Amino acid sequence: MRFTTFAILAGAVATVFAGNEKAPGFCNIGVNAFCTNFQIPACRDGKTATFNAAATSANEAACKGKKNNDSCTQTFTCP
Repeated sequence: MRFTTFAILAGAVATVFAGNEKAPGFCNIGVNAFCTNFQIPACRDGKTATFNAAATSANEAACKGKKNNDSCTQTFTCP
């Protein structure tokens, strides 16, 4: 019973920490307007950030109605 409880809590903590992060960026207007950055964002543990569907959608929404090179907040995922 204790091991099961521990496993559930460990999984919940891992899920919380594998979330989306944010960094300053700028709008890049192409086929779709999206928020980007000159550098690939780094996660706190040094791993390279990735962009899941939720982060991609957030980056497109961050530039809705903005012009090229306007500031925005970039969203990325840390594994």
